[in-house]
Amino acid sequence: ASETLSNHDFSALSMTGDVLYAAGNYEAGSPCKLYRSTNFGTRWDSLAVPNNPLDRGDIYHLSSLGATVLGSFSRTLIISKDSGAHWTSFANILTIGSIRAVLTTDSALYVAADAGFYRSLDTGSTWNRCGTGMLDTSILSLYEHEGALLAGTRNGGVLSSNDRGATWT
Repeated sequence: ASETLSNHDFSALSMTGDVLYAAGNYEAGSPCKLYRSTNFGTRWDSLAVPNNPLDRGDIYHLSSLGATVLGSFSRTLIISKDSGAHWTSFANILTIGSIRAVLTTDSALYVAADAGFYRSLDTGSTWNRCGTGMLDTSILSLYEHEGALLAGTRNGGVLSSNDRGATWT
């Protein structure tokens, strides 16, 4: 059933084409929910959130491109390959610690976490650590523009990569 979402607290938003995704809750302490809107937020459909044994809190990050939606709780990554109809949950992938940022692009999925920077070239089936030039850098945000990746960091400014995250300057 479609609903309006006034009086909700939102922790993450992402848009792809004309589809807007939101993560939030109605009141403090209530479970976080995922929503999808195809009319720029006038009406929202609730999406099922996967069972999440490690995190009971908010979804902190969302990124979407086409039918792929990538999100994260503090330590659990969630991926949908069908616009949020079904989700796969990855609890503590590669024991990476707290997730700080996620990003979907045409060619890869990216996760920045306490233990490093990770890339998947197969829609989340496998993950590899990459990021030469990012040692001891705390990434707080990720963005892609015209094929270049940008990473907002704590006390390090903005880093850029032109090779899908393999090296950064």
